[in-house]
Amino acid sequence: MPYFLSTPMMRQYHAIKRENPDSILLYRMGDFYETFGDDAKIVAKELDIALTARDKNSENPIPLAGVPYHALDNYLSKLIKKGHRVAICEQLEDPKSAKGLVKRGVTRIVSQGTVVEGSMLSNSNNFLASVNETDDGLGLSIMDISTGEFSTAQFRDRESLESEMARYSPAEVIIPDGNENIANWMMALGMNTTPRKAESWMYPVSKKILEERFGNVEELKTYPMAITAAGAILSYATDTQFSELPHLRPPSLMVKTNTMTLDAVTLRNLEIVRTISDSSKDTLFAVINRTSTAGGSRRLKDWLLRPLHNLEMIDERHDAVQELFDNTLSRREIRDILKGFQDVERLLSRLGHGSISPRDLDSLRSSLDTLKDLKQFLSEEPLKSKLMKRLIKSIDPHKQVSQKLAEALVEDPPLVLRDGGIFKKGYSQELDDLRARASSGREWVTALESEEKKKTGIPKLKVGYNRVFGYYLEVPKAYAKKVPESYHRKQTVAAG
Repeated sequence: MPYFLSTPMMRQYHAIKRENPDSILLYRMGDFYETFGDDAKIVAKELDIALTARDKNSENPIPLAGVPYHALDNYLSKLIKKGHRVAICEQLEDPKSAKGLVKRGVTRIVSQGTVVEGSMLSNSNNFLASVNETDDGLGLSIMDISTGEFSTAQFRDRESLESEMARYSPAEVIIPDGNENIANWMMALGMNTTPRKAESWMYPVSKKILEERFGNVEELKTYPMAITAAGAILSYATDTQFSELPHLRPPSLMVKTNTMTLDAVTLRNLEIVRTISDSSKDTLFAVINRTSTAGGSRRLKDWLLRPLHNLEMIDERHDAVQELFDNTLSRREIRDILKGFQDVERLLSRLGHGSISPRDLDSLRSSLDTLKDLKQFLSEEPLKSKLMKRLIKSIDPHKQVSQKLAEALVEDPPLVLRDGGIFKKGYSQELDDLRARASSGREWVTALESEEKKKTGIPKLKVGYNRVFGYYLEVPKAYAKKVPESYHRKQTVAAG
């Protein structure tokens, strides 16, 4: 019998693996994510962990390698950095209440362009791209799932598309499956590509995907190649994240009328974000980047890659910079306030697809408080430049959200949801009642154990629990003669 048919669990594993043949499948079993077969061999080699076997004594032992669930981010990061695509298969029900085999299913597929974990990302964007080419032209779409950015464009020639794509340096590029011309082109550019089924690139399909998600995409109606690229990348993102990604912004056109287009050669020769030797150090961006927030760092890079050519907008920006430069004390105070502002774009991204942690929510609360402090300070400052005035007016600290989070969360929330202890006492009467019952239940068990010890004179008597018997009394064999007749024996263990 093949290994994948040997047990119900292995049949379940194989069925899920068959649906994700191009991914390493991390299969949750209790406190571990297990891998089997060829996946196990890859994982053991890439992570430098032990390769063992399931059914070691059988004719065909199954290669096995696992990682603890609490260290997933660390191991996942290593696999992604080495270019692997990983499908995370979770237990979809509580094993304690499961009847028979625990239900499992893939909840996320992680690749270089779909990472959202803060521990695996730098302050820079992590762009996913899609590229298509037909007789009608070329389409390029760019998305950062971790921040919600989404843009698209249509081009007449490859050179123009390459210049635009050079601004983004995408971590992963989606291309039509079976299109060797595009595959070879992207390979020549050094891109990490992922083929996507052909129907994803059909104009009617892409248009429908975009309209169902964002409504009327009027801005794009005269750019069919931009629509197909945008529909394909949105389909890929939602399929891999198993989420509608509510934080995504509607796709905007990349090519802006107020900014210059710098081609790939110019970007490289000017060493704006990459040096000629392909390093991020000693670039223009690295030298002038003194931003206080992750979002500010990303915005500065975007400004450098898309310099303004509208004189009025240039003057407005210069006036704001000059005003802040002349007000040293104000500038320093603003920087100090901004240091308390977390990467809200990415916090909202994790909130959008349900992976936000209690501590992330507290970071969101503190960031909203920081916005309130910033708006208050700027409103009291004599800042007169047009750009600063518009900026001050646009700041919304979302006081109701901040207040709700402050009312709900404890002062120092846990890092992960499973640790509990997230909400303040008094926030939810129902939760307070459940906590009281749980606490009194533990107290009742402790009191029962103490009482039975006194009654029986058995100092090592214990109250235990399992799914078969429920609560039970455990007595060492040495005290068997002291067991009262009112006790009913359920089981004798080998250890006595």
